[in-house]
Amino acid sequence: MNHRYAFETFVVGPCNERAHAAAVALAETAPPSIRPLFILGAEGCGKTHLMRAIGHRILERTRVATVAYLSFEKLGIELVHARGDGTIAGLLARYAKVDVLLLDDVQSISYDEAIQEAVLRFLSDFITTGSQLVLTGNGPVAGVVPLIPVFAKCLQNFNYVEIGLPDFETRLAIVRAKAVGLKAVIPAPVLEFVAMQVTKNVRQLEGALIRIASEAAVLGRPASLAYAQHVLREASEDDELMAVHIRPL
Repeated sequence: MNHRYAFETFVVGPCNERAHAAAVALAETAPPSIRPLFILGAEGCGKTHLMRAIGHRILERTRVATVAYLSFEKLGIELVHARGDGTIAGLLARYAKVDVLLLDDVQSISYDEAIQEAVLRFLSDFITTGSQLVLTGNGPVAGVVPLIPVFAKCLQNFNYVEIGLPDFETRLAIVRAKAVGLKAVIPAPVLEFVAMQVTKNVRQLEGALIRIASEAAVLGRPASLAYAQHVLREASEDDELMAVHIRPL
C-alpha cells in the first residue's frame, strides 16, 4: 500500500465529494457493514487514490485488519492458474483471511469466459463472508457493467459512486497541494496556467506540475509562465502523456 494515497492528500471538490464521503464512511465503519462499494470515473480521476485511502484508514483504525489490494486482471489470472494446478483450496483459504479486499480496474479483466466465471464465483462467495469489498472501474455505471454481463447480477447490490471531471477550482487546489508536497516554490500564475491547460485527467495534471518543477530545478531556471508553456508543449509532442492543447499566453 502506497502511503501517498491517503484521505489527507485527496483534494475534495464538487466532482468527487460524494465518492469521498462514501469512501470515508466505509473506512470508518467498525466492523464493516456497508454494501460493497464500486467507485467509477474517467481514467486518472482519483479512483485508486480513494480506494487505497480506504485501506490506509482501516489499517490505522484497527491494526489487526487484513487488507489486500490487487487488480481484477491479477485476480482472474490467480484463480484460473490455481484451478488448473490444483491449488485453488489454498488460494481461497488465503483470501478467506482478508477483511477488506480492494479490486482495481474492473475493465482490466480478461474477456475469457472461464476467467470471468471464476472471478464471479469468487466475488459471490467473498461477499457472503461479511468481509468488505471495494471495486473501481473506468467510465460511468451504464458503460462499465454491460461490458461484463456475467457480473450484472452480482454487482446490482453494490453502492455505486462516480467521480466526474474536476472543475478549474478543484484542479487549481490539486496543483497547489502537489506543489506543497513537492516542496516546490511555483508562482501562482504558473499553477493557474497548468490548472487551466490540463483539464481532464488528475494524473496528467500532477504529472505536468512535477515535470515543470523538476526541469526548472535541474536547469536552475525559475518556473515562469513561458517555461511552463514550453514544458507542456514538449510533453504533449514527445510522449503524449500530456495530451493538452496549449493556448497562447
